[in-house]
Amino acid sequence: MTIEELRDSVPETSYESSDGHCFLIVLDQHIPQVWRTRFEAANAIAERFPEGSYAHDWRRFLRAWVRDMERLEAHRFC
Repeated sequence: MTIEELRDSVPETSYESSDGHCFLIVLDQHIPQVWRTRFEAANAIAERFPEGSYAHDWRRFLRAWVRDMERLEAHRFC
C-alpha cells in the first residue's frame, strides 16, 4: 500500500468532545495494522481521544514518514 492509498483509506471523522467542541479525528479501527502500531509509537505523547487521534497528527505522521523514506533512499545511493 502506498502512502497515498493509505491516506485515502483512512477517513477523517467529525468528533464532538464532552465540552461541545468539534474536532476532526482518525478512528483507531480505520488505520490498518502495522501502520496503527507505527503511528501509536510516533504519537505516544500526543493528546488523543479514546476513539482515536487528531487528524492533524495523522497527517503530520504521514508527511514525516514520506520525508524519512526519502532520506533513507537518498543515503542508500551515496
